[in-house]
Amino acid sequence: MNWENIAGQENLKKLLRDSIAENRVSHAQLFVGKEGYGTLPMVLAYAKEVSEPGK
Repeated sequence: MNWENIAGQENLKKLLRDSIAENRVSHAQLFVGKEGYGTLPMVLAYAKEVSEPGK
């Protein structure tokens, strides 16, 4: 999943991407959201970028 494929949540996406860029990734993250809010795509995009920085 890519950030571009996630509709809305621009502030949250920026916050997460900035934390990765600044090398300030916590040892744990909790993603909570109702069904249909895009929580799973957000988790997948975040995990992908943390594990493959710069791609």
